[in-house]
Amino acid sequence: MSRLAVGVNLLYLKPGVVGGSEDYVVRVLDALDREARDDVALTLFVNRATADERPTLIASHDAEVAPMRGDVPPLRIVAESTWLARRTAQSPLDLVHHVANTIPQVRTRPAVVTIHDLQPFVRPHDFGATKGVYLRARLRAAARRARVVMTPSEYVRRQVLDRFDLDDERVLTVPAPIVMPALSDADPNGPSSPVPEVAEPFFLYPAITHPHKNHAMLVRAFARVAADRPDVALVLTGGAGTREDAVRADVARRGLGGRVRRLGRIPRPALDALLGRAAALTFPSRHEGYGLPVAEAMALGCPVLASDAGALPEVLGDAGVLLDPDDDGAWAEAMLRILDDTALRADLVERGRRRAAALTPAETARRAVVAYRRAAG
Repeated sequence: MSRLAVGVNLLYLKPGVVGGSEDYVVRVLDALDREARDDVALTLFVNRATADERPTLIASHDAEVAPMRGDVPPLRIVAESTWLARRTAQSPLDLVHHVANTIPQVRTRPAVVTIHDLQPFVRPHDFGATKGVYLRARLRAAARRARVVMTPSEYVRRQVLDRFDLDDERVLTVPAPIVMPALSDADPNGPSSPVPEVAEPFFLYPAITHPHKNHAMLVRAFARVAADRPDVALVLTGGAGTREDAVRADVARRGLGGRVRRLGRIPRPALDALLGRAAALTFPSRHEGYGLPVAEAMALGCPVLASDAGALPEVLGDAGVLLDPDDDGAWAEAMLRILDDTALRADLVERGRRRAAALTPAETARRAVVAYRRAAG
């Protein structure tokens, strides 16, 4: 088969800001670069911020840099229908992959779109009224206009098929691959990232502080654990979201300031090191289109406690403990058991490693190439 020329629209990407979709997209691109060079030639269309802050990503591919940084959404939307449309028209591309839920109004090549989740439909209260209406309209239009829709999980795929009434063969699941040590833009020959000093035992939650991430319930559950175990800590990493101040206030109000460590966004190697030492990953999110930290924790031998919501049961399977995201008592009980039951911990670690082993770059690349060839006809 001939090699496909695929443009990748990364103008949306604001490194360190957009959360899990950034990690997912970077890993899929890396899988294609590792495993599918004979099938696909990628050209990345990026903003200045991505060019500055993701040098390894840019160095690994052909890339064109737009004259904007990407931190003003209206400017990015205009750039997609002007600068991007011109550049893709002038390039010998077979198609363009839009990786962030939407596609531009003006398109000059067949489109593939990745829909990470349908949160504006499933949890409309997480968005303002105007933004929610806008996002739902853009998602609906993207799903219907794209030749192929990629989703990170079968959970999202079924939602897309059901809500937008698409033909089954137009929507394909392309899960994120797991490569350990995890991908990083750090210089492999330079000094390793410093690991924050955190005394064991501790639980870890790497998530931006947005409402659906459910930090409030986890803090309530940890307060119960802390009352019983004075030696345990809770470590919160990830960027500051719309609930950042509320989370910090809740921790202070419960007198947990010395027991809850809010580290913010930390380098990938440092996060991997913490996952390798944590008593468990606690992941109580109410909505996930995939849940990459769950897969990463399994690969690193970290037991997982996760909510039974969204795609998390699909990703975790029987390799962890699934819990009601509203039941802080059940979470506290599970956390205490993980601390004390070494047999349970060992069993979860073994199950997790086996499950994560199936999430290979080769399989991700194979599925992505199938989606591209289907879109190219």
